[in-house]
Amino acid sequence: MSWVDTLTQGRVFHEERDAPRFRKAFAILASTQRAWPAPRDFLDALPAFQEPRELPRLESEASKERAKAEISKLEAMLRTPTPAQSKKPPLIVVDDFPRCCINGTRDRPLCDDCKAEAIELHGPVIKFKKEALNGPTNP
Repeated sequence: MSWVDTLTQGRVFHEERDAPRFRKAFAILASTQRAWPAPRDFLDALPAFQEPRELPRLESEASKERAKAEISKLEAMLRTPTPAQSKKPPLIVVDDFPRCCINGTRDRPLCDDCKAEAIELHGPVIKFKKEALNGPTNP
């Protein structure tokens, strides 16, 4: 009879569960035997299978209340406001106008520095003729 036949006769092994037990048994045999062990020696050195213990969850009433409060906060953050709850748009100040930076003015919203930077980054501005956009005009 071979080792496999002897070890598996009347037994079922699962690789994932029993691989650490097999390693432990061979480590024990390597430290105690001078010659190749018999299958019986291996089975004697094989540690017993221990079911993993499931630890009880420790939950207190205080932790449950904290969890509920945190869930409520998250719900409030994720909830989309209805039109009645939405904020009013900010008032437009007379001096508020679109501009590139603090140097832009109402008459020249794009200052020379920002214009030069834009040309450097994106290339020169191509101006189209009105005819090219709308088609030729008939007099």
